[in-house]
Amino acid sequence: MYSAGSDEEALDSLPGDTIGGNSLYTRYAVLHMRDIGAKIVDTAKKIQILVEEDARTKANHRQRPAYFDGILGNFYFADQKNPFRGDKPGDLARNENIIRLSRERQWGANCEQMTPPRIKALTTPQYGRIITRFEKSLAKASFGNKKCDGTEQRGIALYYQIDDGYLNSDKVDKFQIDVRYTSDGGRTRIYEFEVDISKKTSAFKVLRSR
Repeated sequence: MYSAGSDEEALDSLPGDTIGGNSLYTRYAVLHMRDIGAKIVDTAKKIQILVEEDARTKANHRQRPAYFDGILGNFYFADQKNPFRGDKPGDLARNENIIRLSRERQWGANCEQMTPPRIKALTTPQYGRIITRFEKSLAKASFGNKKCDGTEQRGIALYYQIDDGYLNSDKVDKFQIDVRYTSDGGRTRIYEFEVDISKKTSAFKVLRSR
């Protein structure tokens, strides 16, 4: 999804615009990416029409957002079945079959954001599946660099989604996750998670760290 077509200039604002903040394209994008159940192609086409019309009628400007799709199947920004969809954008849903496992982040010596660690499942859960989600949060553990505490960092949060057939069971699931960092000397850790489905809780221990 592009804000303009080939050799076109994307407008940052419209004449007499008092909205401020986002550009013409982005203001429509953030609005319609919230449409529940809309396929990405439908969202992109709706944004194209709105941006082109506003640019032409309000600024006498040509701006036709481009869209190219190589996706297999359908993609939804706001799928009705998304287990994380809350009441407001950015909120997490209170979902009884979602259990939080951990959050993995890394940053540099000057608290600069770095690419989140690489996550790999070494064993497969029996009664659910692992979900990863990019999230921002305040740093609390700083690997010896206390000045980074309280800075906002982006990382990967791990969740466990219980399969519908085991939602009310007393099963305990165990599986292993490999986490590889590029900071702090390229640490590698292997965690073993234990999920108690009846209590909706999780715990972990470090099997290996190097």
